[in-house]
Amino acid sequence: MNKQLNYGGFTFGLAENSAYEQLERQRESGWRQLETLQQRPVSFYAGHPLEVMTLRGQLFGEKGLEAMQILRHFQQEGMPKVLSDSLGHNLGRWKILCLRETHQNIIDDGTPLMIQFSITLEEYPDEIHHHNRRRNTQQDPVSGVGIRR
Repeated sequence: MNKQLNYGGFTFGLAENSAYEQLERQRESGWRQLETLQQRPVSFYAGHPLEVMTLRGQLFGEKGLEAMQILRHFQQEGMPKVLSDSLGHNLGRWKILCLRETHQNIIDDGTPLMIQFSITLEEYPDEIHHHNRRRNTQQDPVSGVGIRR
């Protein structure tokens, strides 16, 4: 396997010197609570929240600087991009929430020999996804919050 993930044409993988060593995925349950007067809170299911994924790893030398430049450009574009896994499965469109980098072992010309990075992505639901979600959701008349049928 020479790629881990592909994000908008940028490949995370050993062959490209842009491998990550940790992947963390987080998806909340969608359960919410509504506080009530003099009673216990009421729980309700508000639908599927967006999933968040954080990749952490190390980049090295000039190629590492180039990789960070590409990722910073993607972040500044403000456009969601397609994410696919190592088998080519389309995971949908995702947006960059946060990009962190720490330059280490800097040589005399200012080039870091190593860059620690983390990139946090959040799924970006397409309009079709939103439409289907709205069609299967009603608004709670008391709280005004969407609830699934």
